[in-house]
Amino acid sequence: MYNFMFRYQFKIALRNILRHRLSSFINIAGMGVGLAATVLLYLYISYEKKHDRQFVNSNNVYQVMVNTTGKDNSIVSTIKETPNLLSSVLHQEVPEIQAIARITKEVPRLLKANNNSYKINGRAADAGIFEVIKYEFLSGNAQTALRPGNIVLTENIAKKLFGTIDVINQVVKYENQVDLKVAGVIKDLPKNITYDFDCLISWKDYEALNDWVVYPNWENKFFYTLLTLRDRTNIDAINKKIGSFIANHTGVTKLNYSIFIYPLTELYLHGEFLNGKPSGGRISQLRIFISLALGILCIACINFINLSTARSQKRAKEIGVKKTLGATKMDLKIQFLSEFLILTIISVFLGLLIVELSLPWFNAMLDTKLIIDYLNISNWFFFLVLIAVTTLLAGGYPAFVLASMDTIKSLRGRAPRGT
Repeated sequence: MYNFMFRYQFKIALRNILRHRLSSFINIAGMGVGLAATVLLYLYISYEKKHDRQFVNSNNVYQVMVNTTGKDNSIVSTIKETPNLLSSVLHQEVPEIQAIARITKEVPRLLKANNNSYKINGRAADAGIFEVIKYEFLSGNAQTALRPGNIVLTENIAKKLFGTIDVINQVVKYENQVDLKVAGVIKDLPKNITYDFDCLISWKDYEALNDWVVYPNWENKFFYTLLTLRDRTNIDAINKKIGSFIANHTGVTKLNYSIFIYPLTELYLHGEFLNGKPSGGRISQLRIFISLALGILCIACINFINLSTARSQKRAKEIGVKKTLGATKMDLKIQFLSEFLILTIISVFLGLLIVELSLPWFNAMLDTKLIIDYLNISNWFFFLVLIAVTTLLAGGYPAFVLASMDTIKSLRGRAPRGT
């Protein structure tokens, strides 16, 4: 019974949409553009919120941070750069640390192999980096990949240099200085991670090429330190513990900085600090985009409402006849909401088409890699919620107005005032 009624209402709604082709087209076009903008902003917001969350252990990765202090011990700034010696000291003194590694800043490096040469982004890191961040290996062994004399490449760079990812034990010339053996190939890294690279060499090789790195200086804060913690570790307790033993290893009774750890997944969006405490960051920009997405959706719905109610005069007789034949207000509301639902679904598909056509330009402008993953359940949930909310927002008021028309006035072709 209900299945028959649904199919009947659907057919009637579709017939009415086809009967009023021009107004339906205008509604669909306007709503489609608005929904396209909303979906684009949704993709960008999702992309930003996933920053550094792509790895299986992302929630357990921490960045060691430094609060620099002034003469009055007030915190002047909070930075990510740490001393070279810090990682070994932390590993010795804090048993709660599961894995720890230093990693350098990303710097252009020259690689040569097979008469091919490329300037690519390179880093150096301790072997423990693969325990801290679970990069996906396509070939090679994560435990041995960063032994001295080895280099790790991304999939794309391996193909550029050798034409294949089957490159284990192949030799590349690094910076025209040293030959390194390829010991690992990892999956290409997304743009929305902090510690991306095209090639990675061992810390020992980095020290051999840059002798100043070995010099023990606690004031030389130039490298990044990342770590993971054992289960059920209290972060606040760790931060208190760190501050108590650094002076014992530096030989300096009073340092002009203090150290604490901070979740890497929080650093991108909440990376601004005031007096050593998180005070905001890119999250403010993201909130603006969320407000913008909601605003665009509301404007599209208001435009939809105005266009729908403006043509109520043309449907007055139709409504009067249906009421005369026994249609109730609820029947009419269901019919009109069915029409708006169909229009919204078509608008969503139009919006997705516009998004697909716009993504190359959008990605080039913002240097992102946004895609619509149609296999992602979260995306489908968003689309369904978008359809439901848009139908109710855009179709609720017109459906109420049209269904509430007086029967006699409707038969005379008069729409109610205010429409």
